Amino acid sequence: MFLLAGDLVLGIALTAVECGALAAFWYAESFRTWAAREGRVPGSTKRVLLVLTAAPVVLASVGYLAFRTGLRVTCATQALLAAPLVVLLVLGLGAEGGRLVTGRWGRRRGPTDTSGGDQRRCRRGPGP
Repeated sequence: MFLLAGDLVLGIALTAVECGALAAFWYAESFRTWAAREGRVPGSTKRVLLVLTAAPVVLASVGYLAFRTGLRVTCATQALLAAPLVVLLVLGLGAEGGRLVTGRWGRRRGPTDTSGGDQRRCRRGPGP
């Protein structure tokens, strides 16, 4: 009974620390974006993807060690916390890959005219 209570407390404590660390990171990144006046912050995507890659690896390592020592609840909480982070990582990598592909594709094709006509004819000079 004591082992189960300790396991539960350890699982809750580790989850709270990990969620707090992720929240602090997210707050710092949001503060940088706010300070840049809603502009792009250089390297922010790389930092987010690095955290979303490192966090599940750490959670899986802690979960594996908890499983090996017989702390089943701690192992389960680590797995439950790692799963949404992996989903966020996959979605983030997909979005970045999409931007990379469309950015290169758009640069190769050059500017496109979506108006259906010559844009020089559509320009109007200053009014009378």
